[in-house]
Amino acid sequence: MYDLAAGAGALILKRGLTRNRVLGTHIMTDGSLARDTGVFTAAPSTPLKRCPRKELAVLRARGNRSLRVFDAAHMKARLNEVSMSNWLSCIDKALMKSDATRADIGFLNVLHFKRSMHDGLLETLG
Repeated sequence: MYDLAAGAGALILKRGLTRNRVLGTHIMTDGSLARDTGVFTAAPSTPLKRCPRKELAVLRARGNRSLRVFDAAHMKARLNEVSMSNWLSCIDKALMKSDATRADIGFLNVLHFKRSMHDGLLETLG
């Protein structure tokens, strides 16, 4: 499974309990990038001998399965357009469900971020 989406999620936990207790969550996805990436698999209708030469080596190395970005320009523009607002929306909604605010955040653990987005998120959240 490849995890590529312009989505976000937030999970609020309370520190210092003997067991983790989820106080609030919010998860969303944005399907506008669904056609920008995919797995190219050689099949009888697309035999390997008809694949472009540079893709052939990748397909052979990965057992004829290769994650590809079909529309890199759209994907980059869309990710830049929606990612930060999606993350902030999820964080704020999870905090609201937890009866907490951004000021209550003591630790932030994020995944799948480029460094500039991580820094921007930390700055925005204070």
